[in-house]
Amino acid sequence: RISGWIDWNQDGDWNDPGEQILNNEVVSNGITQEQVFIPSTAADGFTFARFVLSYDSQPVGTITFDGFTHGEVEDYRVEVVSNQPQFDYGDLPNNYPVARGDQLNNKVVLGMLIDTEPFPRASNNALGDDVDGVDDEDGITLTPLLPGQTSTATVTVMDVDNVCGNGFNCVVSGWIDFNQDGDWNDPGEQILNNEVVSNGITQEQVFIPSTAADGFTFARFVLSYDSQPVGTITFDGFTHGEVEDYRVEVVSNQPQFDYGDLPNNYPVARGDQLNNKVVLGMLIDTEPFPRASNNALGDDVDGVDDEDGITLTPLLPGQTSTATVTVMDVDNVCGNGFNCVV
Repeated sequence: RISGWIDWNQDGDWNDPGEQILNNEVVSNGITQEQVFIPSTAADGFTFARFVLSYDSQPVGTITFDGFTHGEVEDYRVEVVSNQPQFDYGDLPNNYPVARGDQLNNKVVLGMLIDTEPFPRASNNALGDDVDGVDDEDGITLTPLLPGQTSTATVTVMDVDNVCGNGFNCVVSGWIDFNQDGDWNDPGEQILNNEVVSNGITQEQVFIPSTAADGFTFARFVLSYDSQPVGTITFDGFTHGEVEDYRVEVVSNQPQFDYGDLPNNYPVARGDQLNNKVVLGMLIDTEPFPRASNNALGDDVDGVDDEDGITLTPLLPGQTSTATVTVMDVDNVCGNGFNCVV
């Protein structure tokens, strides 16, 4: 049998009327569907749910959210969404202005995806609007942002109804906070200005100021379309279209190495530059400096998870674990002039 609870009023418990949504429902192998009523008083926003599957050779008694015999417990973070209109909002930290795009019936979007929210979801990593499982930041890619050099912005537009240039004006604007002061008001921070786009891919050259600060900062790109000439697009106001916010990195021309990324109390290790002959697993990523992190994922901010060379069976005290080591030796140098050890 399965029971379930959702904390509708977000008060940190499941003791309130209506918060038990499943009560000892009989299940078996496969898929079962149950109807769940959402109270009209349920608070908007994120809350928590628990589901308990319990089984026993004796009749299963009342399952509680903190006690059962045999089975499994699964906890979830879920969202209650009101019937208010859904828009595509930006999701940068709160110090940046909010931008709002069209509702679901978009004619033209950046990339292939668009997600909508009932309200802005500010976040420190520009991923706040992805909590629904849709990562819609798929319309812009940038080559490395090197101070004093030019980056290529690849803009992908999906124009399903072929309206761009046929009754609609479609343009893209973009901004990067190069001095990391929390706005895009400084000279040179608007990198794209009403650039005409159409269905497919457009490439634009973006100059990175020599004064751009090293490290992570934030970018916003806005696609706007209208049957009238599109006026000046600002980073917080446009008519129809989509907004995509990104956390990007400005990297100086210093050498790139593969650093470890453990918490700061561990010593730093530094690997080869890009021309590696032998690597653990299939991937390697490089950084201009160490990126310590509490979860050992600090060097994955570029989208490359290179920790693919070692797997361990469960680490059980007093027992033996098996370490599986995968090595890629493209040039067949191990044992042929090179000693390769782990």
